[in-house]
Amino acid sequence: MAGAAGSPLTEPLDRPRRENCTDTLRYYYNQKVGRCCSKCQPGYEVDVYCNIQSDTKCRPCPVSQHYNEKWNTRSCIMCAGRCEGDQMEKQACSPTSRQICVCKPGMFCTSPSENYCSQCTHHRLCPAGQRVLKPGSDTTDTKCGPCPSGTFSNISSSATQCQPHTRCSSLHKELVRKGSPSRDASCRPAVAATTFLPTHSLQEAHSTLRASPSTRHPHPGTTDIAR
Repeated sequence: MAGAAGSPLTEPLDRPRRENCTDTLRYYYNQKVGRCCSKCQPGYEVDVYCNIQSDTKCRPCPVSQHYNEKWNTRSCIMCAGRCEGDQMEKQACSPTSRQICVCKPGMFCTSPSENYCSQCTHHRLCPAGQRVLKPGSDTTDTKCGPCPSGTFSNISSSATQCQPHTRCSSLHKELVRKGSPSRDASCRPAVAATTFLPTHSLQEAHSTLRASPSTRHPHPGTTDIAR
């Protein structure tokens, strides 16, 4: 099937026998016919090979097939089908591109192949006391590292970062237990301050009370015998 008239992809170009093809993306030298011939561009395949009289003729790829010159083939390739199992489609098959399947979110490929993955594995969880240095992708695992000083993480996660230890003093509380890389600091309500008198002050107060004379008032009509 020939393309539309004037199409650079389907019509012979004015390229006489030329041993040097300078534009290698569009042309190649055919030794059998001794001339520079056109390449079919992405989305097209060879319909008629070039000869001495005429250049290459190309036709569009059939439905569900694609062609890309980097695969070193002059025929369109069948699309693989659906991405299944632990994989999802990143790029759909089109006349100019292959289908690309990648591992689903939360997983990465441990056995890659061309545009596909033979085995997907869940991202590593950073344990308590560690943080995520670099999140995992569809091709790499999570990278973990220890929590910096003054911070902690008490869960296993592939995304959580370390949190600062609670500062009990800023909450007007007392520190019960210092924080560690895997746990927060523990606080308790501050105990109210109580004022205590020194021992010598208490003794002086008791002595003063004992030394003070008792003041008595006689009952009316009685005589104070002691006088």
